[in-house]
Amino acid sequence: MKKLSSVTRRSFLSNTRGHGRALIWLSAVNFGLLIALYIIESRTAERHWLGTLITYAPQHFYCLPSLILLAWAGFRKNGRAMAINLAALAFFGTALLGFCVPWRAEIDGLGGPHAQRKHIRVMTYNIHHSQNGGILVADEIRKAKPDVVFLQEANALLDWSSAVSEFLHSDPSWRLIDYGELAILSRYPIKEHAISQMEWTTGRIIVKAVLDVEGRSVTVIDVHLNSSLRSGLTDFRGVSLADRLNAASRTRLVQLDALLNVTRRIPGPLIVAGDFNTPPRGELYRRMSARLTDAFGYAGWGVGYTFRSDVPAMRIDYVFLGNGVRAERCWAPHTQVSDHLPLVADVELPR
Repeated sequence: MKKLSSVTRRSFLSNTRGHGRALIWLSAVNFGLLIALYIIESRTAERHWLGTLITYAPQHFYCLPSLILLAWAGFRKNGRAMAINLAALAFFGTALLGFCVPWRAEIDGLGGPHAQRKHIRVMTYNIHHSQNGGILVADEIRKAKPDVVFLQEANALLDWSSAVSEFLHSDPSWRLIDYGELAILSRYPIKEHAISQMEWTTGRIIVKAVLDVEGRSVTVIDVHLNSSLRSGLTDFRGVSLADRLNAASRTRLVQLDALLNVTRRIPGPLIVAGDFNTPPRGELYRRMSARLTDAFGYAGWGVGYTFRSDVPAMRIDYVFLGNGVRAERCWAPHTQVSDHLPLVADVELPR
């Protein structure tokens, strides 16, 4: 009996070690797959339909294997496997979810007082054509207390009341640039404004204005890029999902090129805001953030989801800053007046 018990014990220990090694191996493979996902999303998105689908989909489901393996490792009291899965979740949160910590803004803010610099608050908001009522949208804008507001889908449809009209009715001192789907509201005088075409088949435009901010000329740009499943006036009936995604990606990259060409010709302080319909990963975001600073990525805390407002799952609305403009704080106020959440940023203009 003692001999049998000893054999059984050795067999049990051997199986336990085998299960432990298998758990560590599975955890390492899962971590490797997350890294592969990140490479795909950062290098092939918008270049291949499958990369676009993986990149533009909500990322939350990709962490499920890590959570399951972490629970298994905890049950087995396997320290190595727990460490691997905790590292995988940390990588997932930063690289795939885009979790941000405003460490750069805090470090840059340690350089002393900024009394001689001008601080303004900007807000970008896709208001979904004031579907839930212009009064409610106007109230949300007032709550944020912005100095400059970038609106997308600003034109009211059907018999919905216009948010722009409601807002100006309550405070007619604001200046307005209205190009239908895009509009800019400003507390400051507007020195000039113009539009540029992004790509003729899409009907999308770039609205550019120069504001006089207490004697400083600040250029602001409002944009709304196509979604990942839409390519302007293309008829998608009978078209496969792969062809549809590829066509939409080509259009969006053309739109981005047009926008970047406009920004390169602007010498002074620059603020670009709007609904970019792209997550904080992929080629489109990488090219934009290489030219301009993502205000939330620089000074925001958390994931900053702006879509959808009822079940926030993606960050697709942005404030980008250039030519010396610095973000101090950036956040997405919670509201369900539109299908998007607004994005608000406190920014500091250069001297």
